[in-house]
Amino acid sequence: MDALDDITGSVIVYSRANCTHSLKAKLLLADLGIPHLDISLDAFPQIDAQLEALVGGTFVTPQIFFNNIRVPGYESLRRLVATPELWQEVLDMLTDQDNNSQWSGDDIDDIIPLEQDKMLHMMRKANLIRERPGGVLGHRNSMKGQDFVNWLIKEKQVKRSDALVLGQKLIDKHFGHQLKEHATFNPDKFYQMPEDDPNMPLNLTTRELPRTPMNVDEFNERFCMIVDRIYEHILSDNMIDVFYDRLDVCTAFDDYKDFIPLLASLDLSDSTAEERIALFINIYNMMLIHIVYKYGPHSNIWQKRKYFNNTYYLIDHQRYSLQSIYNGVLRGNRKGPEMLWKPFGKADPRRRIIIKNGEPLTHFGLNQYRSHGTPLRTYRSNTVITDLRKNAQAFLSSSENFKLDVKKQVVSISPLFKQYSIDFGNLPEHAVEFLIEFVMEDGLERDVLIKMFETNQYTVNFLEPSTETNFVKEEKVK
Repeated sequence: MDALDDITGSVIVYSRANCTHSLKAKLLLADLGIPHLDISLDAFPQIDAQLEALVGGTFVTPQIFFNNIRVPGYESLRRLVATPELWQEVLDMLTDQDNNSQWSGDDIDDIIPLEQDKMLHMMRKANLIRERPGGVLGHRNSMKGQDFVNWLIKEKQVKRSDALVLGQKLIDKHFGHQLKEHATFNPDKFYQMPEDDPNMPLNLTTRELPRTPMNVDEFNERFCMIVDRIYEHILSDNMIDVFYDRLDVCTAFDDYKDFIPLLASLDLSDSTAEERIALFINIYNMMLIHIVYKYGPHSNIWQKRKYFNNTYYLIDHQRYSLQSIYNGVLRGNRKGPEMLWKPFGKADPRRRIIIKNGEPLTHFGLNQYRSHGTPLRTYRSNTVITDLRKNAQAFLSSSENFKLDVKKQVVSISPLFKQYSIDFGNLPEHAVEFLIEFVMEDGLERDVLIKMFETNQYTVNFLEPSTETNFVKEEKVK
């Protein structure tokens, strides 16, 4: 029998490896020329429960669906094919465009976003894009066409024929190219996603920027108004955990990406220290969220270093990484952990905007990329120091960051005070003094700590660092 090229419906076979009946069913469909999607229950065990709920109990494989008609097992399929009247009804249903069309070509953008950031994030989230073995270097940053088709059918309820249209749309939009060049989307081919130029700032734009840039305070106020809307959408109740997947449907994030190219022409030359502290903390926190949304949470130390050291925003015509904002600007151009030299050399034009001697309280305003960190908020120049002190107090309120054992005369503090000891006076007792003088509110706990500090009969311990990131996938908390 010739292949049915005009099939518009979906034929899905749920099978298991080493199942003879599954193999026979797929061979029979192939002989009949019926294109079908094979979903392995070994690869997707979570589907078992869904099928059990659908059929009302245990089931055998294969389970075959012609649109919403279920055919349980190979023998049932064989009997169906052997009954000409019934089989013809199934074929008529599969080839009936009016009955099977779920969406039009104009609705493509509703199925997959053709904005590159969102599309790539969605595909990485579904594990469609990954490193694959093969050849000398393997297939880097690539996706197999059939995986894309399967995902669309399973997750987006798209028919196979429409999934092929969407695949072609990807090629036409130049978001991916085959490792061996062809102009037509092919499910059997691998497609390589575009790799970002590591030197290209994330906020780069081709549009013309305003000739008269905003002043720093005006820019920061508009920045805060957008970011406050984003935080309201993606942060947990404690303002620490970031549900970054929610950015998929966050209109404020679209506004943010439209706005941040203006950073490139922002003039920082006449800005005050408070203006720069507020602005750069705000930028740092949103830049980290932007990076994680675009690339996913880091999976190894090398990827983390790339995120922090080699991914940039263009600000006042200069490139800034997270590391150069943290250690270069906010810490007063000091070496960070594992750094061999200062972020800004003697001839670096960015030296003119560093915060002289650094501001230790900025540690408590930055997203520390771990659970039990500091709450995220936006900062304005006129209240930034007061707000940072409040954040530091919130940080100390967690037993993961501060413990006081009066009986044993032990003060246990976050490893942050060890990693950045120079910012707090170098010695552990200097960190305790800093907490007493600049962070803690008047009260019993502060009085006890003062007494311990004055008698000098105490020990400082550093707590174990948290290994859990504060970037959370939505499904983990459902």
